[in-house]
Amino acid sequence: MNTNGAPSRAIIEDEEGFLDDVERYMKQRGVPFDRDGKVAGRPVPLHRLYRDVVERGGYDAVTATRMLWREIAATFNLPKQHDGAMSYQLKQLYYKNLAAYEIEKYWGETPPAPSILEHLTAKGGDVRKRTHETMMANDTSHSQETERMAVDSPQQTPKQEKIEPDDQGSASRYPSRLRQQPKPVQLYQPDPTPSRTTRMRTTNSPQPAPLLTQSFTNASSNPRDPHFKIENYEPRPSMPLTLRPLVTPSSNPDVFYQRKAMAKLATIQRLPQPQDLLKFALPKASFDGPNIYVRCVQGLKSGIRREQEFALHHLVKVSHERGDKFKFEGFPTLAESLMEKVTEIAELAFGVPFQVSYMDARGKKAENTINAVHGTEKFAQRLAELPPLLAENEIEPEFYSLRLEKVNEATLVLRNMVTLEDNAIFLSRMAFFRDLLILALNLPQQSRFDEIKQYALDMTEMTSRFFEMEPADELYASLVRELASNDRGKTLAALRAIFRFDADADRVHPLSDIPPKTIEKLFQYCVLDDDELVEAVINFLYAWTASPQNLEWALKESPDILANLTPRLANLLLHGATAQEENVIMHRAPAAPASTPASIPHVPNDLFTQMLGFNEPERSAKWLRCCFEEAPQADVTQISIWQAYQNRFLHNQHIPAAEFIKQVSATVNGAQAQVVQGPGGQSRFIIKGIRPRRILVGLHGQSYYKCHWEMLTQQPINGQPAKYGPCSTWHASPEMLWRHLLEAHAQIPKTPEGKFQSKDVAIPEGGFKCRWVNCRKNNIIDTPSALARHFRMHVPENAEQNKELIYKLAGEQTKPKEDTVVKHTFYLTSTDERGIPNGIPFMSALLLFNLARYVGRYGGSEKQRKDLMGKLFSIQVRENLWNIFSKQRTIAGLIIDVIRFIEKGEASEKQAAKQDEEQASLF
Repeated sequence: MNTNGAPSRAIIEDEEGFLDDVERYMKQRGVPFDRDGKVAGRPVPLHRLYRDVVERGGYDAVTATRMLWREIAATFNLPKQHDGAMSYQLKQLYYKNLAAYEIEKYWGETPPAPSILEHLTAKGGDVRKRTHETMMANDTSHSQETERMAVDSPQQTPKQEKIEPDDQGSASRYPSRLRQQPKPVQLYQPDPTPSRTTRMRTTNSPQPAPLLTQSFTNASSNPRDPHFKIENYEPRPSMPLTLRPLVTPSSNPDVFYQRKAMAKLATIQRLPQPQDLLKFALPKASFDGPNIYVRCVQGLKSGIRREQEFALHHLVKVSHERGDKFKFEGFPTLAESLMEKVTEIAELAFGVPFQVSYMDARGKKAENTINAVHGTEKFAQRLAELPPLLAENEIEPEFYSLRLEKVNEATLVLRNMVTLEDNAIFLSRMAFFRDLLILALNLPQQSRFDEIKQYALDMTEMTSRFFEMEPADELYASLVRELASNDRGKTLAALRAIFRFDADADRVHPLSDIPPKTIEKLFQYCVLDDDELVEAVINFLYAWTASPQNLEWALKESPDILANLTPRLANLLLHGATAQEENVIMHRAPAAPASTPASIPHVPNDLFTQMLGFNEPERSAKWLRCCFEEAPQADVTQISIWQAYQNRFLHNQHIPAAEFIKQVSATVNGAQAQVVQGPGGQSRFIIKGIRPRRILVGLHGQSYYKCHWEMLTQQPINGQPAKYGPCSTWHASPEMLWRHLLEAHAQIPKTPEGKFQSKDVAIPEGGFKCRWVNCRKNNIIDTPSALARHFRMHVPENAEQNKELIYKLAGEQTKPKEDTVVKHTFYLTSTDERGIPNGIPFMSALLLFNLARYVGRYGGSEKQRKDLMGKLFSIQVRENLWNIFSKQRTIAGLIIDVIRFIEKGEASEKQAAKQDEEQASLF
């Protein structure tokens, strides 16, 4: 198919915009577009249908996958009775309206013409590759049948076909039509002809034409009729004759002699052709041959250059893409074949081909032979004696470069496959693989071999923990030489490989025979701003300092380097830490004094009138919300709350006590009726979770203002002083409270207009006296105006002042005093999934632990040990360790152990052994 450039593969997100775009495209194409698609009378969103089909690979992919159209149809809530029919109708809807749009807009290809797409049914698939030629090839049988029918039957004017109405439940777009008349019932009539019929074979041989019987228009023209009239006689029409020319040498000599020659050749017996004899030896059409894996393995073993190139090309892709499932155990001899291919590097590097032997005994020293079973002794030494084949700047021949490229590909396949642990274990058990690593690491120091060396270091890093270190191990010695390299990648891989060497073994091998210059160079790497390299170096140095011989050499030969290293290690204890804050209570706030319990407020008349506008039980709920509040630790007795409610609504048809108690639990969240044991073992019926409000609120939550005027509650009797109590009435606003004071308590009369009189008012003997709680007004108030102004001082101006006054008189704090809190910043470093510390901070602490522990036991006098301790851990380093200890939460226990060793300065052999055991149990 022709393409129209790179496809956009973008789907218009807006549904209306998508439908408009499809409609414009179908209009340009000259095909009608059904914007409101329906299947079985149910709407199908074309935008969603297009997205679902495209996400599954498009129309061709969905059609090629069995049952996938039915799966898509199930998401559109179509009728379940006929899944097959519904899925086909959904496919037909997509085919007519969206198939061409998908091909051009999504795939960027030119769709087929409407005559071979929209004008046909949705039968079949692969519409993207549909052309007129393919359609003609598919319809050959149909066209031949059509031509035969056209020749054999007379051509007549076609009649208009009768369109049958859609059956009920079909895919009609108008399901609301009247039910169609059912087909008439036809009774069963047995066929009188015999059940066994004779098969008739039709041939193309000429048949005699049927005799034409004469037909007469009426009875008077029929000679056999008794009413025949001679004047009406019509003669019989003549019969048409069919004439065919006979093929003779004179009429058609070419055809005649051709048929004669063919008949003669048919009688001659001839030998079969060679290709006819091979037909029986060829495999059947269903034989696909070996899979790609077997082909690659056999291609490597064949030694044929093209087959090996094919195998390596595909193995590189397979090992990279499917390395998690590509195992050596499933393909015998694959590992050996790859390693044998890699050994060709010896011939390219030294000009000496090495043979791989699987038959040599242990210790046998054959020239230019690798003992693949037991390992090659002194292999690195033998390689060091060989001169390089080419110099660094010497030009490589073409065959040399191509062969080196294939060796690199084989090494890359091995490197990709050992990333899987099963493959790493498989290769680590082979002595041939160890010799291969030694060979790669001992190649000449030339840039052309850097790639294979890097692959070898990566493989050593992933397999070294499964190796057992042997005395004078050549692989270990080869890795030590790479530590001095200026290539960061090589140094990093060598550090990791040595650190992991023999990690799964029970015994620990000291890292020895490392040149002093290499150690000094690694110490200098710790100050670099390279997290990956610094972590690898610290891991290596921790394993190196675990050996007393190594530390003794370092303290004796290069104490200055260690003195410069310890401050850096102390700073690394907070490397990559995340800061977090916590609140530390420095001083606790004093406990609040006990407050006066609040009494149940008395609802004023104006609020009471509003409550009467509600019916029970809503009225009782309103009363509870105005007078009580939620308090999880408080409680009230059931009798007190019931009496308060009953007294206020005594004459207003209140609800029964049991219903009221239930209403309390339903109105106040957390309120619950309980029975508890009181003093003396008596049962108390309480409601837990509520308490009376100190400030009465209205139906809309607004605060009411309380009168604090002290009224005479008991006259003086028998020399006892009079008793006073608060007024405790509630008012909706400060103005109403002020008027209440003047009218009810000061008894100032009003004018007919409703204003308070300021003149002609009877003043009590000694003047007006204010009895507002805690009022310290000692001066005589002799006029109503002065009294009114004084009352203005007591009345709160707003709800906040009213709250402060009420809480102050009750001895309760509106805002309790808070504790003195100080924010403390602490740090957390990385841990693994089990919560065990890891990373640079943890390994730095372990390295400091090794240094501080051994310095205290270092040989020499006590003065030498103290001087050495002061040199390595100066005052600044110790202060920094204490500072970090106060902040570092993850490894605080390990840091304090380091500080203890530093402060102690020396330790007995017994204590040192005990601490060694503790460290071993920790790690």
